[in-house]
Amino acid sequence: MFLTALRRLVCVAEDAYLPLEDTEAVSFRSLEKALLPTTDNTRSEGSKLERDVEEILSQINSLALRNTLVPVRADVRTEWYKLAQVLDRLLAIVFTVIVIVYSFALLG
Repeated sequence: MFLTALRRLVCVAEDAYLPLEDTEAVSFRSLEKALLPTTDNTRSEGSKLERDVEEILSQINSLALRNTLVPVRADVRTEWYKLAQVLDRLLAIVFTVIVIVYSFALLG
């Protein structure tokens, strides 16, 4: 009850936030580790064409992983932005109430 009144008070009316399931959780560290180039000793065996194809595939994989990482970071940035807005409004209300109470205490 208090949280619904607080949500209306700080002008956050949407309930779009849903907790992630375990299968949807994304770790930035695991994605960034996957972006790092891997060194493999078996690459030296084989023709130059095979090595070039492997290098191209690894570059394509790293680009694909980066494309999955960009929207995830944007979602996290958006969540932090919403949290900052809520805290800003809440602290503005607290500040206003304290100033009004203190003003009445000084005048009274």
